[in-house]
Amino acid sequence: MLDLPLNVDFSGKVVVVTGAGGVLCGAMARAFAQAGAKVAALPQSIYLEVPYALPAEMM
Repeated sequence: MLDLPLNVDFSGKVVVVTGAGGVLCGAMARAFAQAGAKVAALPQSIYLEVPYALPAEMM
């Protein structure tokens, strides 16, 4: 689990994070999920030639 600097509640919210395959946006997606949001984590490009999979903790 991440140590979030703020006590925020995103329960009932949907967050779309583009570029979630990278380090920064991947951490942002995990932080939103930890704060209760339903997260749609998308790679930088939806036209990747290799399959894209979410980390297990985001499922």
